[in-house]
Amino acid sequence: GMCHGNDVLYYNQLFEMIDSIVDLIDNDDMKTYLLFLEDVFPYCEKYENHHLMQKVTDILSSLLKDSNIGADKDRALLYDYLAIVADDPLVSIQYEERAISTIKKVHSGNIVLVCNLYTNLSHFYHMSGNIKSALDNMGTALQLAKKFKIENHHDNLVRRRNYATFLVAAGQPLYALAELMK
Repeated sequence: GMCHGNDVLYYNQLFEMIDSIVDLIDNDDMKTYLLFLEDVFPYCEKYENHHLMQKVTDILSSLLKDSNIGADKDRALLYDYLAIVADDPLVSIQYEERAISTIKKVHSGNIVLVCNLYTNLSHFYHMSGNIKSALDNMGTALQLAKKFKIENHHDNLVRRRNYATFLVAAGQPLYALAELMK
């Protein structure tokens, strides 16, 4: 598992503990519980724990039906997670587009999330064979990162590499090379 961004060797025990917490918790602090669920999902995704990924999305879906619980960011993350657990890239595209439309205003406090949503949408378009839309959405993520001055964020370096890969797939290798040389 990851602990503050570092891998840990005991991720199976970690998942057992998370599963128990989710089953047995007496939720008396909704904000902390939402944050816990939202933070758990990426661990589950990294180690392909599909059981917990589904469980987390089910719980978040149930909780966020109540409009008094959570904020736009929480709903955007839910749609992003639903896109990830979906079996069909076309369904995933719909969830990612919904996640993006859930964010009312892009600002410095949510720019990393918004860029990641556009990046994920781009990947789902790529999976569906729509290279043009994949390029457009990855381009949007890169433009937003530049506008909000987070070009050197780790995710953005990966994003630029993926954009170059998509450019090659679209038959534009010279543009890809230029992108990688930036």
